Amino acid sequence: MAHTYAAQYVHCVFSTKGRAALISDPPRMWTYMRAIARNCNISVAAIGGTDNHVHLLMTIPPSARTADVIRTLMQFIPVDE
Repeated sequence: MAHTYAAQYVHCVFSTKGRAALISDPPRMWTYMRAIARNCNISVAAIGGTDNHVHLLMTIPPSARTADVIRTLMQFIPVDE
């Protein structure tokens, strides 16, 4: 029986509206996003950014749709208006 290996790496970059400096504590946000990803069986290879954007490199399961993964990650991010 043949063994197969599949990996789907996604580099996601998102920013605040108008690139405003709204992320007051970037390292705390990265930790929070890693925890959300871990709970959804998503492996975060790297995460970083500044007070106005975030870069996220993750490995998602082959059966998962990229849009669904991003939606799941973003729906739990706290937003201060």
